Amino acid sequence: MTGRRPGGVSLSMRRLLLLVPLVCGLAACGDSKEHASIGVGGTCIATVVRDGVTYYGEHVDQPPKTEGSAGTGVVPPCIDTNPPTNAAAERVDLLRVQGVDPKVAVVLASQPDAVYRVRP
Repeated sequence: MTGRRPGGVSLSMRRLLLLVPLVCGLAACGDSKEHASIGVGGTCIATVVRDGVTYYGEHVDQPPKTEGSAGTGVVPPCIDTNPPTNAAAERVDLLRVQGVDPKVAVVLASQPDAVYRVRP
């Protein structure tokens, strides 16, 4: 018994992906200079869209091991600010999490301390 489900995700990786807390604004609007200059930040949830599927970002204390490219994704703009901003979507490079299908979870190459996963 290897601790793997039929989908190929190990028990320890499922636990990692399920136990990390969701952090709002990691990538969508947390470090935007435009938002910082306005002084009124949004409440955007960290998301990235890959092949039409939305992945939700979760901070992890220890960056996961990665194994190559998972292609590119798009971080949608955070427009939940007052007054509204002219923020644009950002194309980002994605990495595969070692031992995890990229249809389940990915890491932004520029943000290794967060795992982005598809919600069931």
